[in-house]
Amino acid sequence: MGLCLRVVTCALSLLLINAATASAEYIVYPSTDIDWRSESPNRNAPQLGQCVGNCGAGCSDAWNPGCGSRNQYWDLQVLSEPQATGYRKGEYLCYSGSCYYYEYMRMQAIGRWTYHGYFGWGCLAHDSTCPEFLWGIGCLWFGGCGSGWNQDWSYDTVVFGWLPVYFWEVGPDV
Repeated sequence: MGLCLRVVTCALSLLLINAATASAEYIVYPSTDIDWRSESPNRNAPQLGQCVGNCGAGCSDAWNPGCGSRNQYWDLQVLSEPQATGYRKGEYLCYSGSCYYYEYMRMQAIGRWTYHGYFGWGCLAHDSTCPEFLWGIGCLWFGGCGSGWNQDWSYDTVVFGWLPVYFWEVGPDV
């Protein structure tokens, strides 16, 4: 009974630590006139095999067990010349007492999503046994990071963004 209680207490402690230390994902987008953020949140951790061996939670820095790694983050690179898709959208925005109409053109390009993480041998061993080993019991252990290094995981895909093409003042804010 004592061992079972310790295992349950340890598992609950790990869950609480994970919830308390979860951080927002940090993403670096290209600095161009095209807003890639609104249409390209399609980072796909399964495409990267969930970054197996990353000392974090999959392809995120949600819980890094203190392996001495760098800050972990996603990065989008645009690899090809953006092309117009032929789709446009417009919106009205009011601020500082005036209203404006903005028109945007949808653009597409080939992009490369890269997750900049930290590989550790202990993290690989953990990822290899969780949740496959004994119906999830493999997730309850962590033997330490072991030796590790900064590692990047990447994949290429089509990305979309919005390019502002027109704006004009339509009148005062009423």
